[in-house]
Amino acid sequence: MLIGCLFGLGRRCALVAALILGLPLWARDIAEVKSLANRVLESLEAPERGQLAMVAISTDDSPLLYPRRVKDGIVVGTGFVDFMDKVAQILASESLSPGYAQPLKPDLCGCDQKPLGTLPACSVAKDKATEWQNAVDTEFNSIVSNVLAIEYTHLYLKHYNSHKKELGPTSDGLALTPLLTDGEWQKSLKNGVYAASRAGYGVEGLADFYEIIDSLSPRPAWAAAYLPPKTQVKKLRKQLLSLHDRALE
Repeated sequence: MLIGCLFGLGRRCALVAALILGLPLWARDIAEVKSLANRVLESLEAPERGQLAMVAISTDDSPLLYPRRVKDGIVVGTGFVDFMDKVAQILASESLSPGYAQPLKPDLCGCDQKPLGTLPACSVAKDKATEWQNAVDTEFNSIVSNVLAIEYTHLYLKHYNSHKKELGPTSDGLALTPLLTDGEWQKSLKNGVYAASRAGYGVEGLADFYEIIDSLSPRPAWAAAYLPPKTQVKKLRKQLLSLHDRALE
C-alpha cells in the first residue's frame, strides 16, 4: 500500500517497484478472488451454475476456504487470499531464483498456527522485475481459479452430503478431502479443471502448488484441504495438462 501511495502507481507497477527497492509488497485485493470466482461460475454449465452462490467474504485469517456457511456457496477469508498470494510469490521467485523456496518450507508447514509473514526479497535482476510479477499473477490465477472450481464441484456433486455422517458438524474442505474416494476426488478434479480452463486459466500454477505441498515434511494439516493425502503428485502435472487440453477441445 505504501508503495502505491508514495509513487501514485497502479498495483502492478507498485509491486515491481517494491521488488526492485526491497520494500514490503502490496497485498492483493480480495476483489480479485471474487472476479476469478465469477469467471469460474460463468464457465459451469447452466444446471450446475444454478445450484451455486457467489463467494462471500470474511476476515478469517485461516489459509482455508469455507463452503456451506452460505447455502451452496464458498466463504473466502482474507487469510486465504493472503496465503495464496504469498504462495504465488514463493513459486514465482523459485522459478526465477532456484532455492528461494527451501528456507520458507518450515513457515509453510506452520501456517495452521501462524500466517506467513513478510517474505524475503527475491534476488531477481531489475530487468526481470516485470517477468517476476507476471509469474506471480499467473501462479495466483491458476491456483485460486482451480481451487475455487474444485470446491464448487464438491458442492454441486453433493460430496458434503455424501459424507455428512463422517463430517458431523464440520463442513470445511480440510475435513472433507481426506474422506473422498479416489473416484470422487478424480471427478471433482476433472470437472474443476474443466471449469477453470474454460474460464481462461491454466493448470501450471496448480501443479506447482501440489508439488510444493508434496515437498513439505511433515506435510502440514492445511494441505489436506487441497490435496488428498495419498495422491501420487508425481503423476499430477501430466494429468492436469491433459485435462486442460481436453477442456479446450
